[in-house]
Amino acid sequence: MNPWRGQLAKEWRMNRSMIFWSWGIQAGLLGMAGIIAWKIQSPAVYVFVSLTFLVAQLFYLALFSWLSLRKEQKLFHLWLQTPLSARHLLLAKLIVGLYGLIGSLVLIAGSAYSVIICASSVIQDLQMPNGQIGLLFILGSFFIIFNSLSTGVFLQLVWAFYMATVKTIGKISGGVLFVCFFFISPFFMAKWEDSTLFQYLFSWGDISWTKGATITENYELIRIFTDFNIGNIVYYGAITVMFFLLAAMLVDRKVEV
Repeated sequence: MNPWRGQLAKEWRMNRSMIFWSWGIQAGLLGMAGIIAWKIQSPAVYVFVSLTFLVAQLFYLALFSWLSLRKEQKLFHLWLQTPLSARHLLLAKLIVGLYGLIGSLVLIAGSAYSVIICASSVIQDLQMPNGQIGLLFILGSFFIIFNSLSTGVFLQLVWAFYMATVKTIGKISGGVLFVCFFFISPFFMAKWEDSTLFQYLFSWGDISWTKGATITENYELIRIFTDFNIGNIVYYGAITVMFFLLAAMLVDRKVEV
């Protein structure tokens, strides 16, 4: 078997139970939300819960990557003993995680869209035609996939740094990395992104798929997925690629699973 295909098959075998469990838990919770919405005769409750679940998908690949890497560390001590580079090993995890993410998006967005087009009260609140609502869900799904990939790569980078430093400074490296990645780095990133230079370089190409639409307060979450600019996509896409290559370099040179 081709080594790359073999790696993908191995990742799927190792992580499919986690993916199936995530689908099952989400389907169960959505079912409960549907029962509550039906009992109180309020489809908006189900739509709100669905939108909340969609926001949570932004962290799907981050959680998946972390759990998968921890499982790899415990069960497969020969992970790196393959003809593939670390880029392929880390990429295989992201691709298999994408299977799970896309399945979740189909479940959540599909059920929410079905409720919206069947419930006249929701249509009146959104004041958008069915076709535009469908496009919003499609656009929102791509937005979620892009951002979830970014968070997944970020967690892979954190894990790679941890594995590269734990043998030199001990388990304290976890705390040090937590402070650096989740407090110090965001502080400086926020300063940079608020700067005039950043706004000049990357704040361009504004797009709003809800422009001209009247959206009530109950559905403001929709704007999270539909109002953005292309410059920011280019910026965060470049950072994601850079983080991924850095994580792969650390795994190749420093990490022994």
